This record gives sequence, C-alpha cells and structure tokens, in this order.
Amino acid sequence: EMDAVTGVQTCALPISRMLLLEESDVVDGVCDGLVDAAENLGMFPEIARQIQQLSFKKMASIPDLEVIVSRDVALTARILRLANSPYYGGRRTVTALRHALVSIGYVDAVQISLALAMTSVLVRHPRSHLVMAHSARTAVIARELARHTRALEPPEAFVAGMLHDLGKVVLLEAVGQSYAEVLERPGLTEPERLAAERHLAHVDHAVLGEQCLKRWRFSCGTTLAVRNHHQPEMTHGLEGRPAFCADALIALADWVEHAYTDSGTSGLAAAIVAHPCNVPLEIDDARAVEAVDVIQTELSALSG
Repeated sequence: EMDAVTGVQTCALPISRMLLLEESDVVDGVCDGLVDAAENLGMFPEIARQIQQLSFKKMASIPDLEVIVSRDVALTARILRLANSPYYGGRRTVTALRHALVSIGYVDAVQISLALAMTSVLVRHPRSHLVMAHSARTAVIARELARHTRALEPPEAFVAGMLHDLGKVVLLEAVGQSYAEVLERPGLTEPERLAAERHLAHVDHAVLGEQCLKRWRFSCGTTLAVRNHHQPEMTHGLEGRPAFCADALIALADWVEHAYTDSGTSGLAAAIVAHPCNVPLEIDDARAVEAVDVIQTELSALSG
C-alpha cells in the first residue's frame, strides 16, 4: 500500500503475522535470559569449555584430552565405566583413563566427554533425578539405533540423547516447584506437558535446550535433534520425507526408553519397526531385533 505522507510503497503485514513476530521476540528474549541463567548456574562448566575448545584444534590427540578429563574425578570415573560397558568393553577391564579413551577413540571420546562433563554438573542440581536417568538411558538407546541408520553417527546420537531434555533441568532451576509438579503429574500427555511449560515460562524445554546448545556451539545435528524430538515432522524434505533424520532418531529413542521402562522388551522390536519415526530411518525387523537385544544388555549394565 502507499504511504500517504511519503508516497513510498509499503508492505503491510497482516495482524496475525505481526503478533507471531512479537511472540517470537518474546520467546527469544525469554530463551536468552534462561540460557544466561543456566550459564550462571554452571550448566556449561569450564571443563566442558576446555573439551569443546580442544575439539576445534586439528592437531589435538588423546593425551591432550586425557589432561583435561583427568582433572575431574567424577568425569574420569564415568569415562572408565563407559569404556567397560558392553558397547565398548573388551575381555580385559580398563582401569587407566588413557586406555579408556583409546578404546572409545579420540573423535568419539571428545564428543562423549563433552556431554558427560555437562551432565556431571546437571545431576548435582535439585530435582535433576526427574530428568537425568531418562536421559542417560535415551543416550544408550539412541547410540544403538544410530548403528542401524544413517541419521547420526553413534557418538553424536549418544550426545543428543544425553542432552535432549537439557531444557527441563534449566526450567527446574528457573521455575522451581511449579515445574517439578508438572513433571511429576501423572496422566499428562506430552503435548499437555509442553503446553504447561509454555504457560509457565513462555518456552518449552525442547526449544530452550536447542538455544542452550546453539550458544555453546554444539553441532547442527545435535541442536536440531533436541529442538524437534517431540515433533520430528517439522523437518521435511522432498515428498514429505525428513531431510535430516536426527530428530526422528532421538524422538524414536525417547519413545523406546519410555516403552522399555513401562513394558520391557515384549513386542518392542515390532513396535520400533512400526513407529512413525522409523519411516525415514528404515530400521527393518532383523535390525530392530538386534537393537533391542543390545539395548537390553546395555540398560541392564547401566542400572547394575
């Protein structure tokens, strides 16, 4: 339309579009404030920053990573436990940190150490038990499912699974008891829970988690998976198929963890094959059966 004073052609936005833009600005502002709060609470600790900086160095190697990880006793213990898990474990028990990092492999060890360094801090926060046990199991499941797809490399799938509910821990700290009650309330569907988050904080945990990981320079695959793990259909390519399957993989791993916790392995392989999130992943019957066997072994070792 034409501006009556200047005579310049202008483009008037529909009211609905203007409201959406204003709402987006509010969400961005809320996210920035919550990510600032997360950093102030130490949710991206110095050791995680050092590991991430190391990942950007082309000539870095396992001894460099060992120096950083060895400064944190809890992180060292978690790396050793991981190296002795059924997924990586060999015939001999690994007791030295360097041997553990070698058995995992440098590239994989950097990504996994980064995620574990963050979760080592997150588990110290009040009420984190409402989130972190599920996240650890989802990480194991995501890593195994990734072996049967091309959605993410298994180590990155592990990281995305470990951090997919990061936003929940931030909300627990920011909102407190009222949000803990949302997480503990029985019978809520996931859409209802997400709506409750947006009512309490103007943002849900998936969007908030993505914004944290973006600021902390995690990969696009990981941040996308965290953002869309409750709505993987948001990323589409040609003919309606997801152009990037990371979100579908983490969504499926999240669902598998709940299904396994509720009902065990009975019928789980067939349910994985039939799940809508498996459409782009294309895990067939044989691979699903294999995955469920490994998942059962891994989760038993995790809880043992």
